[in-house]
Formats: sequence, structure tokens, C-alpha cells
Amino acid sequence: MEKARLIARFKKNYLAILHWGPAIALMDGTKRFTIPWWKDAVLDIEPGKHHLRIAINYLLILRGICKAEIDFEVASGETVRLEYRHPLTIFQRGRIDLIGKR
Repeated sequence: MEKARLIARFKKNYLAILHWGPAIALMDGTKRFTIPWWKDAVLDIEPGKHHLRIAINYLLILRGICKAEIDFEVASGETVRLEYRHPLTIFQRGRIDLIGKR
């Protein structure tokens, strides 16, 4: 069976100057990876339904804030593009948008 591909982008809010690290992602509760703000994270994944959670750490003290979650489905050989958007303040939730599939 052919794998599918996930391309995740971290759209950083430059007003949050104290946040300098990558976004931390957890897919299906088991696969942990990071999404740098300077480049896309590209992963080969199994086709099917997936659940993705993304959060950030702030000032090396606050962990797992600005959380966002999305469920998506991807077919064999398909590429899905997602974008995590950092909120304006650290007290808000982040947002994950499905940019497209091909």
C-alpha cells in the first residue's frame, strides 16, 4: 500500500516575540514531531483518518499552550497540507487550517 504525505506549516505571529521555538505536534496520540516556524514539516503517514494536536511552549516556562486540534482523512498517495496559526495572545487557542489536498 502506498503511503500518504502530510505537510504541516507553522504560521508564526511575529507580535509574539518571546516565542522562538517550534510548534509541537502529536498525531493520533502516539507520533510526536515538531514544526519549525522557518520551514514546513513533511511526514509520510498511513492512509486513513488521523487526529492532530498542535501546541507551543512559551518562555521556557509555559508548556502546551495555544492548543489546536483537527481531524482529517487522507487517501493512499495523497498529500494533505495543514497550517497551524499562532494566536495573537498566548491566552487564546491556536487554529489549524486545511490548506489543500492533492
